[in-house]
Amino acid sequence: MELGRAEKILQAEALFESGKTLLSSGQAAKALEKFRAAEAIKPPTGDLLVHLAWALLHSAENERSSNVAKEAETILDRVPPE
Repeated sequence: MELGRAEKILQAEALFESGKTLLSSGQAAKALEKFRAAEAIKPPTGDLLVHLAWALLHSAENERSSNVAKEAETILDRVPPE
């Protein structure tokens, strides 16, 4: 594996872990930013997609729009079956 690729994978994993910490501490909007950044670096895992959708729904708690629900549904549709 080339060094640049390995660094990107590690960076994406660090962003994902940071997002999980933020989400568990009630900072969904900040977690969403971390998850989106991780997704932009490397193809997302099912775990990242689920956390991304969860953060999206929680960060939009006060906005409860059909667009947010639809976006979360689209994200969850990308989760591979296990």
